[in-house]
Amino acid sequence: MFASRTTTLRDKKSTTPESAVVPRVTRLRATRSNAAAATAAAQRLQRIVSWTLFPATLSAALAAALFVIHRRLALEWITLAIPFAILAWVAIMERAMPYERSWNRSRGDLRADVSSLLIVAGGLESAIGIVYPGIAATAYSHLVASGLERSAFPSHWPLLLQAALLVLLADLGKYWFHRFGHETDLGWRLHSVHHSVKRVYWLNGFRLHPLYHLINFIVAILPWVCLGAQPQAVALYTVILAISAAYQHANIDMRHGVLNYVFNTNELHRWHHSRQLAESNANYGAVILLWDLLFGTYRRPNRGHPVELGMADEATYPMNSYLKQLLVPFRWQRMIGRIARQAPPDGLAS
Repeated sequence: MFASRTTTLRDKKSTTPESAVVPRVTRLRATRSNAAAATAAAQRLQRIVSWTLFPATLSAALAAALFVIHRRLALEWITLAIPFAILAWVAIMERAMPYERSWNRSRGDLRADVSSLLIVAGGLESAIGIVYPGIAATAYSHLVASGLERSAFPSHWPLLLQAALLVLLADLGKYWFHRFGHETDLGWRLHSVHHSVKRVYWLNGFRLHPLYHLINFIVAILPWVCLGAQPQAVALYTVILAISAAYQHANIDMRHGVLNYVFNTNELHRWHHSRQLAESNANYGAVILLWDLLFGTYRRPNRGHPVELGMADEATYPMNSYLKQLLVPFRWQRMIGRIARQAPPDGLAS
């Protein structure tokens, strides 16, 4: 009897672990398989989002803007609410799908970026919005009195066609003023503020000198408003411009394919912030790249992003002080010194 009990205990010790191991191995394999499948699914979803995020956002924003116009709601829903909603969305997506994780960390530049946002987007844009309708109405009334309104802006076109025409015309003015900002000493005094960044992300798209931003508006947009562009068409253009600007600086891992030959995307705009002149003096379009393609300033390097972003002589430039940057155009020699814009040391962009 004792022998049989011993045998039974021995059998239990030998068989029980074997019977328990098989389910554990099976469960472990199933867990690993499920984890691999989940990772693969997440990667597929990220690839889909990286290719569709920009066109989907553009389509949704234009649809929302057209809804506001159709319901005869205040245009501020288009010119203010939609752009700020897009900025918030881009900021969220930068955390979910960052292109360069280190660019999501402040480099002592956050105060300067917030200051420029408040001054340019909050203060100057609000002032422009108050003043320019009166200027445009006065100019257009003179056109009507002269009998020239029919040869001015085609305000009888459908709104989307008017907005598309505004993109073409305004971008032509923005292209040449932007190029002036890079390729002349006087222009660079105003535009250098925008290149005083060591990373590109959603907030520093507003790192602009107010005077540069004001002249840009006067050169590129105000003429067409004075010639009779409808407020609704200008509002649609504002949405397109806001989406383009937000995604140009977006630190999001995105792919654009053939759209890189249509829109100035973040894949291209990173190179515009390179320290290398051959890389940064290119892709001047605010929204589209038609004028860059026509005038020979389109660039699309094969690498992912520049070796380094910023300016050549950063030792004497107030990189992270926006208030000092406001004085740069007026006190250039005293604050910056004799920096050669056209031929900086080692071929670097200043």
